[in-house]
Order: sequence, then C-alpha cells, then structure tokens
Amino acid sequence: MRRQIELAVVAVVAAVVGALIHHIAYRWPGAHSETISIPAATFRISGGPVSISGGGIEIDDSPMPIVFEVTGTGEADVTYSPGPNGTTAYARVKTPWKETVMVPGNIPARDITLLAISASARADAEITCRIGVAGTEFAGVAMAEDTGYGPHAAADCK
Repeated sequence: MRRQIELAVVAVVAAVVGALIHHIAYRWPGAHSETISIPAATFRISGGPVSISGGGIEIDDSPMPIVFEVTGTGEADVTYSPGPNGTTAYARVKTPWKETVMVPGNIPARDITLLAISASARADAEITCRIGVAGTEFAGVAMAEDTGYGPHAAADCK
C-alpha cells in the first residue's frame, strides 16, 4: 500500500512539474507568436468579395445580385427579405417564380430570407425555395434551399 501511495505522489508531482514547464515555456517572451508573416510576393487571391494581395486585404461591399426562386405545384404565397432593412411579400404567385434583387455586399447571409407557402390543399403538393447569387444559376449550389410537402406546405430558406 505504501508503494502505491509513493507512485501516486510521484505521478502528481510529475504532472505539476510538466504543467509548470509548459506554462513557463508558453509565456516566455518570444516563445509564442500570435501572428504569421508571409511575404506579399508569395501569393495573390482575388475574384470574390475579399481580395488579398501585396497591398493588404480589401473587402468589396458593392451590391451583388441575389436570386430568390420558388418552384412547386400551383401557386404560392411568397415573402422575402433581402436584408434587415425590409421585407417584400407577394400573394398568390404562379410557380415557378423568380426575382433578382441587388443586395449590399456587407449584409450577412443570415439576414437574407425567403418563405414560400403553397396555396394548394392537395396531399401531393410540393414547394421549394432557393436563394443564390445571380449569374451562377445556382450551379448546383444555393445559399439556402428548402422543400415542403403536403397541403399548404411551407419552404423556409434562411
């Protein structure tokens, strides 16, 4: 029993000493750096809303075209919001329906929403909403997409 207590004490001391050494090494001046320096000539990334080059980082907040799209069976009630400043509602649009809106580039994606509710009371009714960037025709990828099934089905894209 005494041997087990001695081994436990040695293990605890070793853990404390290891933690102390790690803490000292981590806090030692110059031992840890929070920044990484990469020469500007090493890379160039551009073509999107953020451009990185030798001069630094530039964010393009110019308006971008966003497509709101609803497909399904029959008609639908559509409400969309191209950002926190406004909501537009259309009642009883025929599907397929599509609207392109210019949205400021600095609007968070979570603030762009689309809700479509099927006007059909049929059990086989289907409604799909999609939000994407215009010009890509969704290219297989949407910012948000949802599908609802059944009578007065709802699709909520957020």
